[in-house]
Amino acid sequence: MLHPKGAWLTHFAVTSDRSKFDNPRILSKHENNLKLKQQQSSRKQKGSNNRTQARKKVARVHRKINNYREDAKNWVRRVYPLLNPI
Repeated sequence: MLHPKGAWLTHFAVTSDRSKFDNPRILSKHENNLKLKQQQSSRKQKGSNNRTQARKKVARVHRKINNYREDAKNWVRRVYPLLNPI
């Protein structure tokens, strides 16, 4: 079973020249906000407009986490080679 916070991942990426990039640990930074939004969503009455709005707020936090992860991945893939040519 994998740890939900990504604690098993000590480095986000390691290049062939042994340059190491730290794991950004995005989920742990947004964990409290995500927890709060999910709790607020679960307390709303099913089928209500307020629950729909709360569900959208939870989705927004998930989307933010995903965007940060994708940004970190793309930085390593695209920007780092430009800064360190072969």
